[in-house]
Parts: sequence; structure tokens; C-alpha cells
Amino acid sequence: EDITELCRRVAEGLDNDTPMLTSSSFSLFDSMSAVEILDPKMDPCFGVKCSDFDDLIVSHVSSDIDAAALSSILRQMIVYEAAYFDGAALLESINQCVYVWPQAWKVLSGCEGCANVLTVYCKDLVVSARLLRDAVLTADIFEDDDFHHTSIPSANESEIESSAALESLCEVISRESANLSEEVAAILKTRECLHNLLDVIATETRESVKSAKTSLEMCDIPGMAGRVSRVCEEAKRAKRSLEALKNVLQSCSCTEGVIDSAFQPDILKIKQNAPARTFSMRSYAESVSFMADECGRIEVLCASLRDVVSTSELDADALLSYMSTLSLSGATVLPRSVVWALLHGLRPLLPELVLASMVNRGIPISLTQSDLCHQWAAILGGHLWDTMRPFSVHRTRLGGRLEAVFERWGGVMNDAAAIDASVRDALSAGEGQPTQQWFTYWAMALVTGLMDTYLSVQMEMDLLAPSEICSFYWYWDYILSSQMWAVKKMRELRHQMRIALYESHKAEAEETLKTLSKGKNSKKSKQSSKALKEAKKVLQQQPPPPLPVSVEEVAITARSQVVKGLFQVHLELLDSGVVHSLEDNSFASAGFRFVCRYKAFQWIHNPPPLPHSDFLKTRSQLAERTAEQNVQNALLHFKNIKDVVERVKYVAQEMISGSPSMRPITILRNNQLIESASSLLKASVALSICCMRRVQTLQQKKAENMDAVVDKAYYVVLDRTHSACFPVPNVVEKPSNA
Repeated sequence: EDITELCRRVAEGLDNDTPMLTSSSFSLFDSMSAVEILDPKMDPCFGVKCSDFDDLIVSHVSSDIDAAALSSILRQMIVYEAAYFDGAALLESINQCVYVWPQAWKVLSGCEGCANVLTVYCKDLVVSARLLRDAVLTADIFEDDDFHHTSIPSANESEIESSAALESLCEVISRESANLSEEVAAILKTRECLHNLLDVIATETRESVKSAKTSLEMCDIPGMAGRVSRVCEEAKRAKRSLEALKNVLQSCSCTEGVIDSAFQPDILKIKQNAPARTFSMRSYAESVSFMADECGRIEVLCASLRDVVSTSELDADALLSYMSTLSLSGATVLPRSVVWALLHGLRPLLPELVLASMVNRGIPISLTQSDLCHQWAAILGGHLWDTMRPFSVHRTRLGGRLEAVFERWGGVMNDAAAIDASVRDALSAGEGQPTQQWFTYWAMALVTGLMDTYLSVQMEMDLLAPSEICSFYWYWDYILSSQMWAVKKMRELRHQMRIALYESHKAEAEETLKTLSKGKNSKKSKQSSKALKEAKKVLQQQPPPPLPVSVEEVAITARSQVVKGLFQVHLELLDSGVVHSLEDNSFASAGFRFVCRYKAFQWIHNPPPLPHSDFLKTRSQLAERTAEQNVQNALLHFKNIKDVVERVKYVAQEMISGSPSMRPITILRNNQLIESASSLLKASVALSICCMRRVQTLQQKKAENMDAVVDKAYYVVLDRTHSACFPVPNVVEKPSNA
């Protein structure tokens, strides 16, 4: 609406008494600001031509790009791409280059030579960034500091098809390879391999997540193994290409030069609506090595996952062991997202895998075929999926995520006891029959393994105060002892089942022998001679010997020996006053810390949670020991580890070499046990040396001139069942004050 005539009539009504139309809140500041408008000296925007973002991008684009400029820009693009792989936002990394924006592509359209090579490279890089983002968002396990996804790629990037971008890149490589330097050709080949890898990752992760919504009958394990294999093969090719680029860098002198006009950090300030984060960029060579390591990590994790899912004896224990390996690998968000998205293909099978774990642990298959057990397995499948997810996040967040899982597993322990009672009522003809708690022991072994992992993470994150380390190892020893007890009871139940089966066969043979011995030498008795021989053969058999201790049980024993010894060491440090207890009237008191530290275990009723008073009672019972006795006991535990570790390695190697048909999962576990046992032996040797030094100090009666502190040196031992971080007490000799 045109208001010119209205303004003219209003202006005619102004006079000296009313020179200006204003509101009641009009102030001197507003009047001075009005006077300064269009003043060349006072108005900072006077005479400045307004420019939009497109004009700013175009002003920094140059179509005159030679080979040196192309090489320098591509080097820096590798640096920014590595930053994006490591979780940086697009505006913090790739999109700071003006040549990745569509406005620059319009300027360079029709150009040939290096300018065309750069345009094609940047278009393919934008598409690859979109593929990477799609894969990470599909898995949905990232945190804000893992992957910054609020900034999307540049406008119109969705119009570029992945196949078209890759085809243009391959065409440029084939046409311009003779005119390009060896380094630029290697960079373009690397760009092609990375595009193929990210394209396969985006496609296979999307299909895997979609397959998780199918029914059990439609679940395709070979199809999932094929998806994992395709990702593994592309990761291998990308790794080889990056290693070839690394070799090129070593053979030629490559500078870290950057074309200033091609990269504009101010783009971040203009486009991003969130505060800029502090993010350190790697060098060119470091970026190439980082991306090669990332591709290698994807290859290794996918190869291990392929071995796990390809076996016919896949179970829940194998999945948890693999997830623990993933958590300990220290992988960034992309490898973890790839693995977690691919694991969605197993989600419909989780109830079946839980039942397989029960059978592999020794529960009779007849007990797992009941309707009640199948209903329980369906519930456990959901719990298992929720338990696996925390292992896919960053290692530092594993402890907090596991705290939310223990509440569900507390209900599982109650359900296991109820199922054992129902099985006993169904199988027992009368009272007085022994209770065989198959399901209780199985659930207890699994839950104590999760509790062990939770305590390991607490130690890894260095969350413990020096005064609570002693009680921490005391509680940890209780958890390991409970786990070892559950595994032992499962082994004893399997032996009892074998004995019962032997006695049943023996009774049948005795009855057969008694019946056939009364027969005469008739034709019928001659035909029964074979049954008579078989009955005598059964009676001559010896009772089955006790089952040997499993390698897992021996490994738990070794870890328990280390924890017992460390408890003795820190008890001596606490009793001798080297580590001082905190006041009881503060939030940092020992009792309050104890309650908060093990609050997550309150949902678990088997093993039952321990109060702080039990630790104080244990400490008072050991108060009669001298400091030297405590350290000597710790030294004895550490020395016993050598024999236990040698037994672990011997049993694991014998199982691998003695059974050529052993399933890949068992071979993987045994190899992990051997590696973990070697690391455990190194930790025990270091601890033994520290204890011997402490014993010598105490024997020389110079404790008043000596001191012992807990050094933050940690020995990390491998996976969920066999890993922990052990702080090594370091004896520090201080000179006398005299």
C-alpha cells in the first residue's frame, strides 16, 4: 500500500511546537542516532556496498589455478577431511574451502585443466561428506563432541548423485593422469577409494538397520555377513590407497603450504549459528596416517565381526566379547557407527543367541526348549541389545551407560530363580531332590561379567580417591569371586549331569544283564547275545572324571589374584598412614563415597550388594597383621600369578592346536586370553618388584624415612572378562628431615 500521501498530510501538520512525530519513550540517544544517519563521518555503513554470501565466495575464487596451487589446495583438503573424519563440523573443516561451495562451481564451470580437476574433486568430497554423515546418523550412537552434525553440507549438494560424482572423478583421473604430478594423482586415487568406501558404508548400514525390523523368519545371516565383507573389502582398498599416498609423501618433498584465498575461516563465523569449538588440526602427513589408521580399524573390526557371525555356533557371549573388543579399541565415531549399524541385522536373532549361550554354557538343551524359557529369552534379547549399545559409545561414557542397564538385569536374576523353581517342580517327583540352579548360575556369570567391566571402567577413568582404592579392590575381589563361583557351579552341574547319565545307563545295563541271564539257550536268547555284550561293556566303563577347569575360569582366577594382592598393598598403605582417610562429616567421607560408588549394584540381588560396614569389619579383622605381613601376602598373590598365567596360555594353545575344527569364536577368545595373560604377567612382575622394595624398607625399620604413594601407572589387560587397569604402588624413598 502506498502511504506517500498519508505522510505528506502528516508533515503539513508539523510546526515549531511539534517539529517531529515521536513516541513517549523517544530519548536523546535516539535523536542523536537519527542525526548521524547518512553522515559520512558518524555512520559506519555510509557508502558501503552491501554484499551477500555468494558475492563473498565468488570474490575469493580464482579460475587461474596452476599445478602448484592445485597441489597445495588438495593437501589442505586432506587435512580438513581428516578433521571431519574425527568429528569436526563441516564449517569447521571442509566447508572452510571456498571451492566446495556451489557458487565457486558456477565460476569454474567450463574451465579445463587444474581448475576442472579441483572442481570435480570438491564435488566428490561434498558427496562423500554427505555419505559419512548419513552413516553416522543412521547408527545414532554419537555425542556432540563425537560428531558435530548441526551444520549440513553446502547448498544443492543433494542434487549431486553419488554415482555421477564418482563417474566424473574417474573420468578426470583417466584423462588428466598424464598431466598431473605423482602426488596429485595419488590424492585423486585416494579420493576415489574413500568415495567407494563411504558409499558402501552408507548403503550397507542403511540396509542393515532396515533388516532389523523384519521378522525372525526373514532374518538373513549370510546376507549380513555379505554386507560386513563388502565394507571390509572396501576399507582394505582405501587403506592401501592411503598407504600408497603416504609412500609418495616420503619419497618426495611436500610442503605444508596453504593458499590463503582458498580457505576462509570466517565462513564459520558467518554461517554457523553455534559457538565455535576449539579443534586442533593435524599436519598433512599426520592426516594421511590418521585416515589410513581409520580405514584399517574399520577393516579389522569388520573382519572380526564377519568371523563372529559366520559361525553356526554364534551366541550372546560371543557378541558381548566382540563389543568389549570394540570398546577397548579406542575407535572414533565412524568405525563404531559402522559396526553398530551392521549389528542391527542380528537384532531379530538375539533371543535365539541367548538360548545358544545357555546351551554352550552347559544348560541341558531340554530345559531351554520349554515355552517359559523361550518367553524369557525373548525378554533377554531386548536386555542384551540394550547392554550391547553402551559398548558402542565412547569408552569414557561406558560406565554411565552401564549404570542404567543393571536395573534390568536385577529383574533377570529374579526371573532366573523363578524359572529354576519351575523346572525343579516339573522334574522332581518328590521332596528332598537337589536344586539345580542352571539359569541362576548362567545369569550370575553374565551379570558379574558386566559388573567387572563397570569396575574396570571406574579404574580406567581415574575416578577413585586414594582413600577408597582399598575398599574398591575389596569389592572387586568379591565380584570376581562371585563370577568364578558361578562358572565353577556350572561346571559341577555339568559333571553331575554326566554322572547321572552314567548311572542311568549302568542301571539299564544291570537290568538287561539280569533279564538276559535268566533266559535259556533258545533262539531268542542267541539273538540277545549282542545286547548282553553291550550291557557288559557298559558295566565295565568307569565313571566319567570331573570336567577340567575351563580356560575362562583360570583367567578369572589370575585376575582375582592380582586384585587380592592390590587389596593387601593398599590396606598396608592405609594402615601405615601413607593414605589418609577423609573426615566422616563431609560429602567426601568414605561411607558416602562407598554408597555412591556401588549404587548401580543395588538392583542386583545375586550376588547381593555389600555395605560399607562389611569392609570396616574386614579391615578390623586384618588389623592384627603387621604392615610387613600385608605386603608379604600381596607378594605371594603376585608370585602365584605366574603359574596361573602359564596354565592359561598352555590350555588355550592346546585347545587351538589340538582341535583343527574349532569354531572361529573359540579361537578368537583363546588368542585374546593368551594376549591378556601375557599382559597380566607383566603387571604382576612390576607389582612384585614394588612389593619386594616395600618389604625391604619395612625390614630395615626405616619406614619413618620412607614413603609410598600410588603412582598413576596403569596396566590395561584385554577385554570384558579379562581386562582392568591396575594402579601400581611405587615406593619413593625420601631423605630424612634430620
